[in-house]
Parts: sequence; C-alpha cells; structure tokens
Amino acid sequence: MYNKENSLLVHGKEIFRKGIVILMIFFVSSCGEDRPREFVHIQPFHPLTKLSGMAVAVAVHPNNINMIAASASGGGFESDSRGLRWVHIANSRYWSHDVMDIEYSPFNTRNIIATTLKDLSVIPNGGIWRSRNGGLSFERPTNATPKAVDDGRCNPHYSGYAMSFDYQLNRIYVGTDCGYSWSDDGGDNWSHNIINPIVPLNSNLDQDRVLNVVGVGRTLYAVTALGVYQSTNGGGSWRRGTGILENGIKYRRGVARLAVFPENPSIALLALDDSLDGPADTTDDDELTNLYLTINAGSSWEIIDSAEDTAREAFVKITPINYNDADAGGYSIYWGRGKDIRRSVITEISAEQLRSLHWDNIDIDHDDVNDIAFDPVTLEPALLATDGGIERTEDGGRSWKSVGAVSGYRALQIYIVEGQHKYDGTTFENTDLYFGTQDNGLYSSKDNGITWDKLSGAPEGSIINVEREVTNYDDVLIAGVINTTNSYRFKSNKYFESKGNWDDAGDVSRSVPMVITKKEAIQFGDDTTGTNQLKLFYSNDKDHNWMPIKNIDKSIYGLQEISKHNVNWLTFGVREGGLNPDGSPLLSLRSIPNIENAAIARLYRSDPSLGSLGVRGYQFLWTPVFGVSPDNPNHIIAPDIISGIMKYSLDGGVTWQDDSILTDLIEDSGTFKLYSRDRGLLVTEVSFQPGFPNHILVGTRHAGIYRTVDGGLTWEKVKGSYNISYITSFFWDTPNEQVIVSSYGRGLYKLHYGENKITEVPDNIRAPLPIDPNRSEVASAGFTDPEINMVAESGLGGMGIIMSGDRVDIVGTNFLEATNLQPPVTIIANDQVLVYAYPNTDGYFKESLVINLPEGEHFIKAIQQGPNGDIIRYKTFVVNNNVD
Repeated sequence: MYNKENSLLVHGKEIFRKGIVILMIFFVSSCGEDRPREFVHIQPFHPLTKLSGMAVAVAVHPNNINMIAASASGGGFESDSRGLRWVHIANSRYWSHDVMDIEYSPFNTRNIIATTLKDLSVIPNGGIWRSRNGGLSFERPTNATPKAVDDGRCNPHYSGYAMSFDYQLNRIYVGTDCGYSWSDDGGDNWSHNIINPIVPLNSNLDQDRVLNVVGVGRTLYAVTALGVYQSTNGGGSWRRGTGILENGIKYRRGVARLAVFPENPSIALLALDDSLDGPADTTDDDELTNLYLTINAGSSWEIIDSAEDTAREAFVKITPINYNDADAGGYSIYWGRGKDIRRSVITEISAEQLRSLHWDNIDIDHDDVNDIAFDPVTLEPALLATDGGIERTEDGGRSWKSVGAVSGYRALQIYIVEGQHKYDGTTFENTDLYFGTQDNGLYSSKDNGITWDKLSGAPEGSIINVEREVTNYDDVLIAGVINTTNSYRFKSNKYFESKGNWDDAGDVSRSVPMVITKKEAIQFGDDTTGTNQLKLFYSNDKDHNWMPIKNIDKSIYGLQEISKHNVNWLTFGVREGGLNPDGSPLLSLRSIPNIENAAIARLYRSDPSLGSLGVRGYQFLWTPVFGVSPDNPNHIIAPDIISGIMKYSLDGGVTWQDDSILTDLIEDSGTFKLYSRDRGLLVTEVSFQPGFPNHILVGTRHAGIYRTVDGGLTWEKVKGSYNISYITSFFWDTPNEQVIVSSYGRGLYKLHYGENKITEVPDNIRAPLPIDPNRSEVASAGFTDPEINMVAESGLGGMGIIMSGDRVDIVGTNFLEATNLQPPVTIIANDQVLVYAYPNTDGYFKESLVINLPEGEHFIKAIQQGPNGDIIRYKTFVVNNNVD
C-alpha cells in the first residue's frame, strides 16, 4: 500500500527534488529465504595457479633470507624464507596498491623504501614511503614532498618512480613527477632538485618528471620527460645528451633503465624503446627496443644492440662477477628486452667489448620481464620479476622457475570472474567458475574454485561470458576475448574443452561477443548489407547466423552491460564525440530493449542529466563504469564524472538523481575523491543480485565495497573489504551463499553470508518502474513538486488533464508540428503504462482513460519520443484525488 510518510523518505530526506523520480513499493516476502543475509567475513580466494600476477620490482636483504617485491596493482609482498614463501604486506593499503619500486636501504638495512603512483586520496599518497620495521608499517619520511610542489611547479598529487643507490656517496636517488629526490641517511630525510628550472610549465605540471636517476659520485645520469640528461658536478648543472630520444621520454612502468659502471662512471648503458620518443610515431612499423652506450659521460649515445619492441619496459642492470666465477674481475650485464632477458659477460670495461657483446639466452617461466635482483653478498642473481610473478634461480641465473601462487605471492590482475550454476532440472548440483586475467591466462574450475585449469594458447584474456544457469552441459556456449598481439574472439564448450574461433557478425575487430543463453548471442558489428553503419546483431543458433537488430548512432566504448534474466535489454556506453571540460571523452548510455525482435527494438538515449560516464582503465582494457539491474533494466547506477557524484536512474536513464549519501560514504567523508582526470575513477564496479534487484554492491579502487539491501535507500560499507584493491567484478553465487569478488591486483575473494538473516527489510524500497518487454516505447513515471498541471523542462504545449471521479481525460491540442505518422505520446499513471496516443491528421489527440485512482496523490506523465528514442518533449502532472 502506498504510504507517503514512508515511501517519500530517502536517507531521512523527502525526495521532492527538481527532476523526476518514481518510487514504487516492492512487497518483500517475509520468508527469510528471499532476503539477503549479512556478510560475516571476507575470505581470500586466490587460485593456486603457477602464474601469480605481475611483479614489477624485487629486492634482497643483505642476509639473503628476507626479500621484498612490488606488484603492479596489488601492493607489496615480503618473504622471510629466501623467496620460497611470501605474504602480502597488509598495511601497504595505507600507502598505495600501485607500487613502482621497492628496495632495502643498503645504508640502513632496517629501512624499506617504496615509491608509489598517485591515487585518488585527497591527501596525496604518491611518491616516497619508508618503513623502519621491515614492512610492518609505512609512513612518509621527513621532507619527502618535493620542493617543486611548494614552488607551484608540480601537482601535489605526484608519482614516484625508480630508485638507485650511489655506494660512493652512500646516497639514495628517486625519480618523481617533480624532479628527483635524494637521501644521505638511509631514507629518513630527503632533498630535492629539478633538472631544468627554466622549462615552461605545462597544463599537467609534470614537465619536470624524472623517471630514473643513477649516480656515481659527481657523475649523474637522468631519464626525464625532456630527454636523457647528464651532470658531472653532482647535479649542479645538467646538459642533454645527443643521439638518443631527444624529443623526450614517455612514461612507462620501469625501474632500471640506466646502469653505470662504478669503476668508470663515464661509461654507462641505457635501455629504451624508440616508441617512447615524444609523440607517437605512426609511420614507423619497425620500432625497436634499443640498448644504448655512452663512453663520454652521456654527451652522446650509440646503439649497440636492438630487439623487437614488445610494449614492455626494457631495463639493464650490471653486477660484478662473483669471485668464484671463472671470469672473475669483470661484469655480468643483464638486458631485459621487454619480452625476454639476456646475459652477457665482459672482462674489462671498454668500448670495444661493450660494442661486441655476446648474449646468452636465459630460460624463464614467463616472458615480459620487469626487474632482476641480486644477492648483496654473493652478487649472484636471486629474484626475477615478470608479468607472471616472481621467479627464483638455483643455477646462478641460467634458468628461472616461478614461485607460483601457492607460495603466497598472489597478485593476479583479474578482469572478470563468471560462474555457471548447474541444475538437474530442479536441484542445484554444482558451480563452475571462470576468470580472465591480464598477462596470466584464462582459467576454469569445475569444483567451485578448488582446482583450476588454464586455457592453452591464451596468454591473457580480458573477457569471458557464460550463461548463468544450465540444466545440462549439452551445447554450453562460452565466449571471450584473448589478448595477444592480434586479439581475437573465441568460443568453447564447458571448461574450455573445445576452443574455436568465434564466427563474427560482420567486421567487428573491437567488438565483444555476449552470451544470453546456450544458443543465443549478440554482437556489435558493421552492417553486412553494405550501409557501413554499426549495428547490433542477434543470433539464436549460437554464432552461426546473425540477424541485424538496430543501427547504433555512436561508436561503442568498452564492454556492454546486458540483462540475461527475464528481459533481453541491452545497455551500453557510447562515445558522444565531444570532450568533457577536463579533456576526457564524453560518454553516455544507449539502451535497446527487445533485442530478440528486430521489428520493435528501439534505440534510446540516456538523458544529459548524467553528465558523463567515467572509465576504469587497465593496461589493455578501458571500460565505462555503470550497473544495470538484470531483473529490471530501468534501474541504473553510475558515477557522473562531471558533477563528481554517484547517480541513479529509475526509468532506464530518462532521468537521473544524485545520490550524495552514497557519494559521501564512498569518498569516506573526504578521504578520497570520486574522480580525477589524472588519477582515474574511484568506483570501478556496480552489480545487482539476480533475483533480488534491491541487493546491490558497489566496488571501488581504493575504498572497499559498499552494499544496499533496499534498492539504494540506505548503504553500508562491507567490513574488511578495504584491502581488496581495484575491484573489477562480482559473481553472485547464490546457491553457495557467497559472492565472489575479482580484483585487478589481488586475485579473488569470497564474501560469505552469515547464518542470521536480516530480520527486517524496509517497506519503502527504492525501485524502478517495472518493464513491459512487449512495448515499443520507453516510458517513465514520476512526480515533481505537488503542483497541478506543472510543465516540466520540455512541456507538451496545450496538454492538460480533466478528472471526474475515477475518469481521467488526457487532452492535447496543436502540440505536434506536423500531421500524420508523428511519434506517439506515451501516457503513464503512477507505475503503469496506460496508452499510446497517436495524433489525428489535425495534430490533435484526445484519450479518455478509466483508471482506479484511490484517494491521495498520483503522478501522471506524457512522453513523446523521436524515432531514435530521443525525448522530444514531456509533461508531468501531480493530481490529488480527494474523495469526499
């Protein structure tokens, strides 16, 4: 029963706001099985796979027992067993998940120094951090903020990059967005400098970026945003070298580009790829990763070796040969060429030997190598950081083996986790799980995650899509995208037992196949009839024959969200073609209901009151962030990066409302910022529980998980979720009473339901207008300020209502510009579509509607839409039926 006092309260405030909202009461069953339970705890659910997630930096303590590692987006890890066993540095969440470099200070071995990327914290978290207790706690060292920040030359939200040690001066160097920093007391106190103080400021205030500084005494080398510089007076003055990327160096993750010979610091090596030379080079198809040599303290550079560019950061490191080695007295040179790593030995530091290096191949478990660490005492190789995780060697660096996730190094960058529930017709039997990762393959599990099998021939997979529920395994259809040099779409049956190429609908080089049922699928593609338009295609025989459904008016951006339950309704992000005020792409939503029926499928545009969607970005995948209820796609939640506020729509995007309460909760009362152009988007996933559309989870990059059980009236933070970095998806494993969470940097987690069910669910649940899957128009219902015949922003001129008892006449005169075949006007009252009213040849229509209007306020709306679903005009009425 409608109750104004209860239903019109949201977060304790009346929602008579400017705009249009529909609030409909959902009668929630008193049966406990229909109600969501509390989450009692969060359990790490990291798959025990051989490959365990990208490591970007590794270091070894002088005792050769303790070791540390930095993951790409999952924080720091440490080992007290020579790299055999690893644990996550739990409190690394306080400084950053995005660690660039991590080292033991050789001048104060109690200290661990870490450099981190800027994040969405209001108080800057990027730059230099230090632990004095082996990683138990981290804090900012004294004077860690570069002087360039105080001088206004650098953004306070800055990043730290590579670290190096000068054993002659007992000094630590760190490159940052604000120049370079150094410490002479083991990392406790820091000083700062910039390379070229007369360089004009740019809009991002990162013109002074230094990626790497290496020094021996008074001789310094710096890889900067402006090129490669050198100083022979300890940084008092700098000059730029010639013959090497003189247009400046683009940013890429990397910690060891430079290597200087301490016995002769005028000779140095530098590893870079020529695609990093200033603006993108679109004419050069033969970009290379090059190893450069200088013999004159950096005044000029020459290429001494090259390899094919692999989109991975190259590095070079040198280490004195151990005295037990037959070639004692020389150096080992390790060149990480992006994809692989090679070793060469020189017996003396001379231009002749360095120009004629002989390279030995090194056997590794995973290509794409990022760093190598040496035992500080024996000087022999000890750890290797790769995109597959950490690797150890037992033969002096000739071959390497991954420590695997079973060792505790668990930093998988998972794009998505999907599941499939198996029923025998009525009884639940099993849950099959699937996930795809960056760099580490695609996996399936037939025992709910106890064991995992890797899809062969798939180095990484950004997307997997499966039907949620099946009664048998006949013709199970799995679709996905495998990221390789030439990404391709695939299909398979259960557990990847038989993989083949997906039969595309037209030319869809960047389109994602989406599975609805075991035989039904959709895909965007170019129209095969020769119109050169982008279309939505539908197939009801797997992917063999495709039927074009609807033209798309804008280019698709990222993944599509699809409802797989009850209604085949597609909502997706598009690029509008313009830019937001901060220069980011302007993204909006489009919806297509009834995708199985080309005759009535329509394309609908989201209202501009949603300023612009935000994007979550991975290295190879960029997707707009929003969530759509699978049971009723009229309910959408999305972050708006223009206003910096979480928003929701209850009418399929026709109107949007601010959710300032959710925004404030996610931002932790000012600790984080919802969006920043240079730091990204805080909210990374929104998910509705299938079958219980009022149970919603919102995942974030740095701030944990948030939950509502009443459709968004109230929200709470999920306890213990703060340490899950960069949440990417939720799989609602309802039969097993759990939710599986995937993250970009920390693998998988489980949210377990408790035994005690929620005893009370509020009656006033925020809920969208129920969907009629057979109607061919989008309609919405709502209320405004209680004024009779109130004209909304785009009023239907001359339109009004006449009430008499339970009869309501909707009348309109001369509000259509032309005659015949004009778009119809959809009339709705409260939550029901009442009629589609078509004008006559005089541009006039009149419809008499007999409806049941009990005593109280009621909300009536009329909408006219164009052929593409655009709202031409609408009008809202609030009527009060006071029956005497």
